[in-house]
Amino acid sequence: MASGVTGSVSVALHPLVILNISDHWIRMRSQEGRPVQVIGAL
Repeated sequence: MASGVTGSVSVALHPLVILNISDHWIRMRSQEGRPVQVIGAL
């Protein structure tokens, strides 16, 4: 990069994408057979 120039990355995710990733991760963890503690709140 040129002198004095800083790089940056901006990432934006829709809340439904985050929810989908979280749901997939929890399902995969629960199918491993080990007990998983899940705590949720609305």
